Amino acid sequence: MRKLVATLIVFCLIATGCGLKTVIQPRIALEELSFEVAPGANDDTAFALELVAVSDDALLGKLQDLTAAQWFDPQASWRRDDPQTIQSWHYELTPDSNLQLPQPLPFARRPGRALLLFANYKVPGAHRVRLESFKKARVIFGASGIGIDVIH
Repeated sequence: MRKLVATLIVFCLIATGCGLKTVIQPRIALEELSFEVAPGANDDTAFALELVAVSDDALLGKLQDLTAAQWFDPQASWRRDDPQTIQSWHYELTPDSNLQLPQPLPFARRPGRALLLFANYKVPGAHRVRLESFKKARVIFGASGIGIDVIH
């Protein structure tokens, strides 16, 4: 009887157009994240950093083409335009510093297609990385760019 009820529920979800997409969604795998900022990074100036969880494929396509400067542009309205599909967390980092994000991470195991990091560096460049597929990572901010150290 239970199998029949479960089968009927799945059938109804599919038949009504709801589908399993809303039931089974990709999740952000990242469970541990730290930041290491080199001395002299960003012309020895503090910078903003934003982690952005995205749950919509079309929006992800647009966001992953942005540079950090475009994300941080005061005229940009990504968060206001898509509050249902974007969640973000803001941090400020300074040169020659380290930051271990507290557990549990605010985005760990949440539904999401991607977790993008935008660093508002002064020097030209994309200054954007994707982090959702790593379980543990350390992001290293150098003098002119960003690197990822995957922790096993």
